[in-house]
Amino acid sequence: MGAKHDAFGREIGEDTLAGLRGAAPSSVEQPASAPNATTSASGFDDDFIPKAATATAPASSSGAPADVGTPVAMTWDLPAPERTEIPAVASIDVSRGPWWLLRFIPVFIVLAIMVPVGIGVYSAVDGGVDTARDAIDDVQRAIDEGRESLPTPGGGDDDGPVLGLQRGSLLTKSALSPALGRLQAHGKVRLIRLAPDRINAQLVRGDTLRHVSVAGAGAAAKVDSESPATGALETVPFASIDPAAPYRLTRSAAGRLRVPTTRVDYLVLMDLPLQGPSWMVYFKDGKGAFQGDAHGRVTRRIS
Repeated sequence: MGAKHDAFGREIGEDTLAGLRGAAPSSVEQPASAPNATTSASGFDDDFIPKAATATAPASSSGAPADVGTPVAMTWDLPAPERTEIPAVASIDVSRGPWWLLRFIPVFIVLAIMVPVGIGVYSAVDGGVDTARDAIDDVQRAIDEGRESLPTPGGGDDDGPVLGLQRGSLLTKSALSPALGRLQAHGKVRLIRLAPDRINAQLVRGDTLRHVSVAGAGAAAKVDSESPATGALETVPFASIDPAAPYRLTRSAAGRLRVPTTRVDYLVLMDLPLQGPSWMVYFKDGKGAFQGDAHGRVTRRIS
């Protein structure tokens, strides 16, 4: 009967380790030394090849394999990684150089727009005041030519003309309202010079410029002279004239100058460029002058 074999083809009962007994290695096989070349046959640098400490294990007296004991520690002599210096990026200080100007670009744009506009408005206002002064001079000449003499200023009684805001003054609403109604029949208002005791007006009717006066409260309107109307003359509608404006402006201006209202000389009403109907009040002896709006509210001092 033949021998029986296991699943691996070995005969059952055969001692497979018999050939290993009785022969033990005399020493631990030494690793081959690394080549001295800069680069080993494996393609790695010598510095990266591990350097192992070698040891010889004594042979056992019984012929058994020697106990190699604790494994010898392997040491790796690796080079330190190289430091790569990254160049620093220079920071930009926007507070220096021309960069800080960028934040003012909106301001420059606004100034570039507003400054010419402001200059134009100032020129228009200043030109309007100069026009008013020229018109006042024309009215003053008409006054001098239209009557022989002016009444001597008095205290407001029957012996002399009224002053300032005294009773019967044309600067009050009660006296000015009916006087404006009498002027309305002679044309549109280009300019009114208003004193406490007299009105001198430039009125435009068609192509004719009329100089009309009212000598005191209750007096009729009188045409002193006429002349051709030259150019486009701005006019003030009678409906937009506030009869209380002269009284209001005179009191405010006198209070700012700290002088009595009796020191007022006259007021002027005319249409100023970009401002519309405006009143201007002048005080005697050059004490000062103020400009007001259509309702007599002070807008600025002009002298």
